Amino acid sequence: MKRCLAIIGAVLLAFGPASAQTQTPFTVDVIINATGSNAFVGETYGGALRVLEQMVNKTGGINGRPLHFEFHDDGSSVTNSVQIATQLIAQHPAVVIGPASSGTCAAVAPLFANGPVDYCLSTAYTPPPKGYVFAAATALLPYVGPASVRYMRLRGYKRLAVIDATDATGQASDKMLNYALTLPENKDIQYVAFEHFNPTDISIAAQAQRMLASHPDGVICLAGGTAFGTVLHGLFDAGLRVPVMASGANLDANQLQQYKSFLPPAIYFNSLLFFGRDALPRGGVRDQVDKFYDAFKEAGVKVNPSSGFSWDPGWIVVSALRKLGTNVTADQLHQYLETLHGFDGVDGTYDFRTGDNHGLNDLSVIMVTWDPAKGDFTVVSKPGGYPFK
Repeated sequence: MKRCLAIIGAVLLAFGPASAQTQTPFTVDVIINATGSNAFVGETYGGALRVLEQMVNKTGGINGRPLHFEFHDDGSSVTNSVQIATQLIAQHPAVVIGPASSGTCAAVAPLFANGPVDYCLSTAYTPPPKGYVFAAATALLPYVGPASVRYMRLRGYKRLAVIDATDATGQASDKMLNYALTLPENKDIQYVAFEHFNPTDISIAAQAQRMLASHPDGVICLAGGTAFGTVLHGLFDAGLRVPVMASGANLDANQLQQYKSFLPPAIYFNSLLFFGRDALPRGGVRDQVDKFYDAFKEAGVKVNPSSGFSWDPGWIVVSALRKLGTNVTADQLHQYLETLHGFDGVDGTYDFRTGDNHGLNDLSVIMVTWDPAKGDFTVVSKPGGYPFK
């Protein structure tokens, strides 16, 4: 009898997990910009979610059901994002991840006002407090911007020229940079030029000449994708050779390799804690970061400084589904996320009780620089944008 029970137990152990993984996959829809002006971002964010999917399915899926991220390409277009979001909402999912830019997130947000939950992948988008829309990583205002300006100031760059796009990201950048000047720590900072351009422009020659005439110590440009390339080319053509503070949306090695002939003497980006792994103390966040790197290594995918922008949103959604079950409603998921705190991700420890629906602060922000010689990124600051001594 004991031998029979042992055999039955062995059979269950052998076939139980495999049987669970043959169940119908649980699909989470993701609106991503796989093509268009911000395709560099979409490629990185989508790649990270695919690695997460693989890791989740190797560890039991969603309560025995395989996880599947279904990607919908919006072509970096607001119109396409709205159309895709409308179609997905009609299917009554509990959650949608994406889109990935502040403009597309702002455009679809009203559609999610009463659910389902939407997890935007842009740090520049500010969701309505306590609403159904959440946003990735640390909020641009009031955290990423001040940390970026802090880094420039502490490096000695106090006369700054700014060039922002006229789109939603640029408008968010304007607010953030103006807010940074109100902080007592930045009393010595001066914006000697404040220029704007349309993200579809193919030249910023006039703006670059005005910035050159202002004799700045550095430039801040938080545009993303091809618009950022246009700015770098314009600065180079104007002979403005000063360090540039850029958006973490441009943390893509392939993108920067294409810009190598007109890069500034130094270029800095805001990134997140996971990329400074070696400086992290042992504990919950470091444990998650180690698992993150192990998952990328196993998948044969290289981690870059923007990989974590989509990882944590995906991981938070997965963890919620594992806890609440695959039959969870949008209302139940929203209520759970709204009160979630003490949750360790690769970008920091989340506390959504603050009401900003990002859940992190400036101590989750670090700065990195691009090294053209190595073709890779290097961490140059401690959390909060404080330069290494």
